[in-house]
Amino acid sequence: MVEELVISYLSPTKEGVVVDAGCGMGNVLLNLRENGVKAKMYGVDISQDMIGLANKKLDLSGYKDINFMTGSLEDITVSANIVLSLGVIGYQEKQEEFLAGLSSLVDNEGYLIFTTANGDSFLRLARRYLSKLHSLVKGKTKSKGVEFFSIKNNMLINFVAQNNDL
Repeated sequence: MVEELVISYLSPTKEGVVVDAGCGMGNVLLNLRENGVKAKMYGVDISQDMIGLANKKLDLSGYKDINFMTGSLEDITVSANIVLSLGVIGYQEKQEEFLAGLSSLVDNEGYLIFTTANGDSFLRLARRYLSKLHSLVKGKTKSKGVEFFSIKNNMLINFVAQNNDL
Protein backbone atom coordinates (compact mmCIF):
# COMPACT_ATOMS: atom_id res chain seq x y z
CA MET A 1 0.00 0.00 0.00
CA VAL A 2 2.85 2.40 0.83
CA GLU A 3 4.49 1.70 -2.52
CA GLU A 4 1.20 2.40 -4.32
CA LEU A 5 0.90 5.76 -2.54
CA VAL A 6 4.44 6.73 -3.49
CA ILE A 7 4.01 5.57 -7.10
CA SER A 8 0.77 7.54 -7.47
CA TYR A 9 2.41 10.69 -6.08
CA LEU A 10 5.70 10.38 -7.95
CA SER A 11 4.52 9.14 -11.32
CA PRO A 12 7.25 7.59 -13.49
CA THR A 13 7.70 10.85 -15.40
CA LYS A 14 7.98 13.11 -12.32
CA GLU A 15 11.34 13.64 -10.69
CA GLY A 16 11.55 13.95 -6.93
CA VAL A 17 13.35 12.74 -3.82
CA VAL A 18 12.41 9.80 -1.59
CA VAL A 19 14.10 9.17 1.76
CA ASP A 20 13.61 5.89 3.63
CA ALA A 21 14.67 6.30 7.27
CA GLY A 22 15.23 2.80 8.61
CA CYS A 23 15.41 1.24 5.15
CA GLY A 24 16.67 -2.16 6.30
CA MET A 25 17.61 -4.23 3.24
CA GLY A 26 16.34 -1.55 0.87
CA ASN A 27 13.34 -3.50 -0.42
CA VAL A 28 10.94 -0.55 -0.58
CA LEU A 29 13.27 1.71 -2.56
CA LEU A 30 14.31 -1.10 -4.90
CA ASN A 31 10.64 -1.99 -5.51
CA LEU A 32 9.82 1.64 -6.23
CA ARG A 33 12.61 1.83 -8.81
CA GLU A 34 11.47 -1.46 -10.33
CA ASN A 35 7.97 0.02 -10.64
CA GLY A 36 9.25 2.99 -12.62
CA VAL A 37 9.69 5.69 -9.97
CA LYS A 38 12.52 7.90 -11.23
CA ALA A 39 13.01 9.97 -8.08
CA LYS A 40 16.39 10.27 -6.40
CA MET A 41 16.37 7.74 -3.56
CA TYR A 42 18.21 7.64 -0.27
CA GLY A 43 18.03 4.88 2.33
CA VAL A 44 19.57 5.09 5.78
CA ASP A 45 19.68 2.47 8.52
CA ILE A 46 21.63 2.18 11.77
CA SER A 47 22.55 -1.42 10.97
CA GLN A 48 25.71 -1.77 8.93
CA ASP A 49 24.66 -5.36 8.15
CA MET A 50 21.32 -4.22 6.71
CA ILE A 51 23.00 -1.54 4.58
CA GLY A 52 25.48 -4.17 3.39
CA LEU A 53 22.56 -6.35 2.26
CA ALA A 54 20.84 -3.35 0.65
CA ASN A 55 23.97 -2.52 -1.34
CA LYS A 56 24.34 -6.16 -2.44
CA LYS A 57 20.73 -6.17 -3.64
CA LEU A 58 21.36 -2.84 -5.38
CA ASP A 59 24.39 -4.31 -7.19
CA LEU A 60 22.35 -7.32 -8.29
CA SER A 61 19.50 -5.10 -9.49
CA GLY A 62 21.68 -3.18 -11.90
CA TYR A 63 20.40 0.18 -10.63
CA LYS A 64 23.13 2.67 -9.87
CA ASP A 65 21.17 5.62 -8.57
CA ILE A 66 19.92 4.60 -5.12
CA ASN A 67 22.11 5.65 -2.20
CA PHE A 68 22.16 3.45 0.90
CA MET A 69 24.17 4.51 3.95
CA THR A 70 24.70 3.48 7.52
CA GLY A 71 23.55 6.19 9.87
CA SER A 72 20.67 7.74 11.73
CA LEU A 73 18.12 10.45 11.13
CA GLU A 74 20.70 13.11 11.91
CA ASP A 75 22.85 11.90 9.02
CA ILE A 76 20.20 12.66 6.38
CA THR A 77 21.09 15.94 4.70
CA VAL A 78 18.48 16.12 1.93
CA SER A 79 14.90 17.21 2.00
CA ALA A 80 12.39 15.03 0.20
CA ASN A 81 9.02 14.95 -1.50
CA ILE A 82 8.35 11.74 0.40
CA VAL A 83 9.93 10.56 3.65
CA LEU A 84 9.26 6.96 4.65
CA SER A 85 9.79 5.34 8.02
CA LEU A 86 8.18 1.93 8.10
CA GLY A 87 8.14 0.10 11.42
CA VAL A 88 10.98 2.18 12.89
CA ILE A 89 9.33 4.64 15.27
CA GLY A 90 8.58 1.98 17.86
CA TYR A 91 12.31 1.50 18.43
CA GLN A 92 12.82 5.17 19.31
CA GLU A 93 12.85 6.15 22.97
CA LYS A 94 12.02 9.75 22.04
CA GLN A 95 9.25 9.16 19.53
CA GLU A 96 7.98 12.73 19.33
CA GLU A 97 11.51 13.98 18.70
CA PHE A 98 11.96 11.32 16.00
CA LEU A 99 8.67 12.30 14.32
CA ALA A 100 9.72 15.96 14.39
CA GLY A 101 13.04 15.01 12.78
CA LEU A 102 11.27 13.03 10.07
CA SER A 103 8.86 15.92 9.48
CA SER A 104 11.74 18.38 9.10
CA LEU A 105 13.02 16.37 6.12
CA VAL A 106 9.77 16.76 4.17
CA ASP A 107 9.57 19.48 1.51
CA ASN A 108 6.59 21.82 1.43
CA GLU A 109 3.78 19.96 -0.32
CA GLY A 110 5.54 16.66 0.47
CA TYR A 111 4.48 13.68 2.55
CA LEU A 112 5.68 11.79 5.60
CA ILE A 113 4.55 8.17 5.50
CA PHE A 114 5.22 6.04 8.56
CA THR A 115 3.92 2.87 10.13
CA THR A 116 4.10 1.62 13.66
CA ALA A 117 2.43 -0.80 16.01
CA ASN A 118 -0.85 0.36 17.49
CA GLY A 119 -0.14 1.07 21.15
CA ASP A 120 -3.85 0.94 21.95
CA SER A 121 -4.22 -2.60 20.61
CA PHE A 122 -5.08 -5.37 23.08
CA LEU A 123 -3.26 -7.86 20.84
CA ARG A 124 -0.05 -5.74 21.04
CA LEU A 125 -0.35 -5.64 24.84
CA ALA A 126 -0.89 -9.42 25.03
CA ARG A 127 2.08 -10.10 22.74
CA ARG A 128 4.33 -7.85 24.82
CA TYR A 129 3.45 -9.66 28.06
CA LEU A 130 3.83 -13.09 26.44
CA SER A 131 7.24 -12.04 25.12
CA LYS A 132 8.32 -10.89 28.59
CA LEU A 133 7.06 -14.16 30.08
CA HIS A 134 9.00 -16.10 27.43
CA SER A 135 12.15 -14.12 28.24
CA LEU A 136 11.72 -14.75 31.95
CA VAL A 137 11.19 -18.50 31.49
CA LYS A 138 13.96 -18.98 28.92
CA GLY A 139 16.39 -16.54 30.55
CA LYS A 140 17.03 -14.65 27.33
CA THR A 141 15.31 -12.02 25.27
CA LYS A 142 13.92 -12.63 21.80
CA SER A 143 14.76 -9.12 20.66
CA LYS A 144 18.39 -9.19 21.83
CA GLY A 145 17.64 -6.47 24.36
CA VAL A 146 16.07 -4.01 21.91
CA GLU A 147 13.05 -2.36 23.53
CA PHE A 148 9.99 -1.58 21.40
CA PHE A 149 7.64 1.25 22.36
CA SER A 150 4.20 1.27 20.76
CA ILE A 151 2.68 4.64 19.94
CA LYS A 152 -0.58 5.49 21.63
CA ASN A 153 -3.18 7.20 19.45
CA ASN A 154 -3.38 10.18 21.82
CA MET A 155 0.37 10.82 21.59
CA LEU A 156 0.17 10.93 17.82
CA ILE A 157 -2.93 13.14 17.79
CA ASN A 158 -1.29 15.56 20.25
CA PHE A 159 1.93 15.63 18.23
CA VAL A 160 0.09 16.49 15.02
CA ALA A 161 -2.01 19.15 16.77
CA GLN A 162 1.08 20.79 18.29
CA ASN A 163 3.11 20.61 15.08
CA ASN A 164 0.54 21.34 12.41
CA ASP A 165 2.97 23.77 10.78
CA LEU A 166 5.50 21.01 9.98
